Amino acid sequence: MHLLSVREWLLPAGRDPADIVSVGLQECVKLTASAVIGEGGGETKGEGRYWEETVCALFGVPNEYTVLVSKQYVGLYHLLLAKTPLVEKGVVRGARSLCAGCGFMGLMGNKGAVSASVAVYNDR
Repeated sequence: MHLLSVREWLLPAGRDPADIVSVGLQECVKLTASAVIGEGGGETKGEGRYWEETVCALFGVPNEYTVLVSKQYVGLYHLLLAKTPLVEKGVVRGARSLCAGCGFMGLMGNKGAVSASVAVYNDR
């Protein structure tokens, strides 16, 4: 997928950009044995890094948007952005994220989840 189709997907023509953007992807890596076994919590790498760079370039990080969360768990990837002025004013704050594996014996990365939470004004 190249930048033009990603732009059409995330920034449709004729619509204002969102204040908060959440992009979640599944199966964003080749599921090899080494990717599935012992894959731990949250470092963005490989294909996840590609998606982070592509989406961040599209949204003008760090000037227009700020990255709140960038988490990868094997083939799952989650990126959470907010408009930089909202972060600077404290309107959007307290971003937290968690990766959880629930594959075979809790060790295999073939099943799992990536989640995020953020406070907007005084609500979470």
